[in-house]
Amino acid sequence: MLAVLKVLGIYVGLSVFLVLLWLGLGAGELPATATQWLWLLLLAVPLHLVGELIGRGLWKNKAARFVEQKTAGKQLSVLRMLYPFLIIVVFSGAIAGASCCWNLLRA
Repeated sequence: MLAVLKVLGIYVGLSVFLVLLWLGLGAGELPATATQWLWLLLLAVPLHLVGELIGRGLWKNKAARFVEQKTAGKQLSVLRMLYPFLIIVVFSGAIAGASCCWNLLRA
């Protein structure tokens, strides 16, 4: 029972920290209801872990290893700068596309 309470305490503490960090970084509107705050606290850790897994997948794959091997020993490399830029462009396009599709489905 003590182990369950310890895990629960760590989860709640980490959730509160992540929510405060998210709100502190200007994430947008504050939740308006107690239910929205509860969902935010419950989903903070899982969403953060999903983001970490996505990040690990983007930086620990064949393309990233290829870029690292090609640019090893170079202080300044266009290829090394281009890879993250392309990732940002692709993800921004995916998010914008998903947002447009969501808006079309809601209309």
